[in-house]
Amino acid sequence: MPSSTATDPREKLALRLTPESALQFGKLVGSDRRTIVISSDRNPSSMMMKEAVIAGALATGGNVHVLDDVPAPSVPFCGIPYNYHINISTITPESLSGMEIFNAKGAYLSAMDVFNMTYREIGMKYPEYNALGTVCHDGEEAKARHTETIMARVQDSNCQVVLDGTYYRPAKMTAKLLEALNADVIIAKRPSSKYLPSLASTELLDLAKIQKSYRGSIGLALNSDATRIAAFDNRGRYITGDQIALIFAKTMNLKKVTVPIDMTCAIDETVGANGGVVVRASHSFRSAVDAGIANGSDMIMDGRGHFVFPDTSYMSDGIHAAAKLAEINGKVKLCDYVDDMETFYIERHSVRTQVNKSDLVANIRKAIEDDGYDYIDTGSTRISFDDGAILISLEEGDDSVTIKCEGRDKAYAVSLLDIAKGIVYDSIKKCS
Repeated sequence: MPSSTATDPREKLALRLTPESALQFGKLVGSDRRTIVISSDRNPSSMMMKEAVIAGALATGGNVHVLDDVPAPSVPFCGIPYNYHINISTITPESLSGMEIFNAKGAYLSAMDVFNMTYREIGMKYPEYNALGTVCHDGEEAKARHTETIMARVQDSNCQVVLDGTYYRPAKMTAKLLEALNADVIIAKRPSSKYLPSLASTELLDLAKIQKSYRGSIGLALNSDATRIAAFDNRGRYITGDQIALIFAKTMNLKKVTVPIDMTCAIDETVGANGGVVVRASHSFRSAVDAGIANGSDMIMDGRGHFVFPDTSYMSDGIHAAAKLAEINGKVKLCDYVDDMETFYIERHSVRTQVNKSDLVANIRKAIEDDGYDYIDTGSTRISFDDGAILISLEEGDDSVTIKCEGRDKAYAVSLLDIAKGIVYDSIKKCS
């Protein structure tokens, strides 16, 4: 049923963490006398937040293991019997870090567990335990096991890779893995900045420039904790997250894939061509991971460069994705896959309204059902057509309704937008 998009408490932690909240969560996980593994990038904000989490956990009896210089996807392979993995990372030195909490299998801690943690602290008297201590690890065992696991699942690549070196730790590990898979790796230093504001093409101009000087190579970039990836094909063209997902879907014979509800229509066709099915979760990638684990998906992915390989761990793994892209390129050039992809055209529209959201949601639902459209609802509403789709979203805390329409050609996308606008505007009028 159509509804407004509810806020996932995990999103808030991932976007902005304060020292006070870091200390609070440290106390909460420590008060259960749990074993905690902590990883972080090298941003000064992340280091400060890490110390706050450690202080909180130790103050209430937690047992803390700090994995230095270990990319987040390697942590599930560390061999330490832990209850929680807390990963702290940020994008720029000007922003505060965010925190993600995972279980021992690399899956996100559930939204309900994080919600309960948040409110459990109110009125809670923390027990007085002596700290069990902090143990620091160099992480070599975790990285070695992670590398070994990937190599057992990925074949030799035999290609040239230009790897962004902005974040040295994940870049170094990825380079060693690719070299072990017979790739020729060039690490591209980034002279203009120590941080990538994002993995968008506009932020990877240095990598693109260097990659073009190595004819026929592919370009790869990881974010600070190696949970996301971006790529350039052999002609120096930026490959979007959607396109990377389509390449994986086309080459890996996936039978069940879980994606966020706003993923491109092309994923359904590509997976369907192999006899597979696509399950759509809510907008949040965390919710997609929850759903993918529950339904036994072969892979979980989104259009922002997140890729979960469930046969290794439930954490998004940019290092594994990099090795897989290099392997695929060693057989058929990535640019050939990009050339063969069908383009779906996108039309967007936003409507601001002050009407009651519950009434609006009910009216939109009734209009869709009265028209007999095939739709799914995961907090946002997606109406499916043979050659495209309509996505209608009502964001919590915002007074706007957003519409995204995809069509096999531009004219069809525009016609879907007209249908969607008619549904939304008529539903708003009925609220007045």
